[in-house]
Amino acid sequence: MESVEQQWQQLKERYAQMTEGELAALAEDGSDLTDVAQEALQAVIAERGLDIHLKLEPPAQLPGHPPEDEKLVILGWPESAEQAARVVKVLTAAGISSFLNVEVLEGDLKRAHTALEQAFEDDDDTEEDKDYAVLCPKCRSGEVVLEERDSSSTTDPFHWHCDACGHQWSDEGIEQEVLPSQEEESSSKEHS
Repeated sequence: MESVEQQWQQLKERYAQMTEGELAALAEDGSDLTDVAQEALQAVIAERGLDIHLKLEPPAQLPGHPPEDEKLVILGWPESAEQAARVVKVLTAAGISSFLNVEVLEGDLKRAHTALEQAFEDDDDTEEDKDYAVLCPKCRSGEVVLEERDSSSTTDPFHWHCDACGHQWSDEGIEQEVLPSQEEESSSKEHS
């Protein structure tokens, strides 16, 4: 079995062969190294006079992410967002950590990202105050009919028809916020 001094010497020789970039990357993960490896790395950095600092603290755990060293098991599948919120509340009150994961179909991933970006752009408006609909790109009417969905297409899988102006188009099916003025226009067209 190697002595601590032999381990230190071997590690120091290995680190001496590394580039400055490789040493910097290794120093970033310094908390993952053994004490002997940390000392050998620090010695090489000092000998070369490099401005690299060894990070000895492990990275902070991101909120909402489980610890890396523990295995997660599925407790169940809530039937609604309300039920999921209640489950998390009960588990939190009992001192039990829990984590939520939202999954979407691969074909809907791009639309999901776009929808979430749009939804979180304006934190001042509450979602309850907004109405969303698919609007005609030509006349901005909400009188839109989904003709078909091509599930094999990853770009523009939704085929639409506007009953108001007759325009036909294909897109990714992203709903748009309906402004109050558009609601008034749409309801006045329906009554006339």
